[in-house]
Amino acid sequence: MNGNIGAWGACGARNATPRVLAFGCGMTVRQFAKLPPDRQQAVHRAYLTLMLPPEPEPADNDAVALPGGRWSTEIKLRVGCWLNHIKSTLPHGHFGPWVEKQSGLSHKMALQCMALAREARQRAIEARAA
Repeated sequence: MNGNIGAWGACGARNATPRVLAFGCGMTVRQFAKLPPDRQQAVHRAYLTLMLPPEPEPADNDAVALPGGRWSTEIKLRVGCWLNHIKSTLPHGHFGPWVEKQSGLSHKMALQCMALAREARQRAIEARAA
């Protein structure tokens, strides 16, 4: 064993949570370990609450009525542009659940519309360059 491991390395990597919780409370690991179990659990719950991803802010254009039935290419392009914009404003991992909440829009249709909008945008960029 190397003598220059340091205090953190000597603890091992198998259970880093007590170290993180102790450091967050301004304590050493030993001080944190002396806390009653209910206090340790309260600190752990607070830590988990703080580490949750933030709730996405509702976008200005959340309330868009999507047409029923078959969509034309023009409607798919518009919806795709709107979805690409919404996705860019939401934190990572929040777009899928957001799509599931939209009535009249399946995840598969959302992906199709977004791909169509990206392709149309790419074609427009290439046409300008030519």
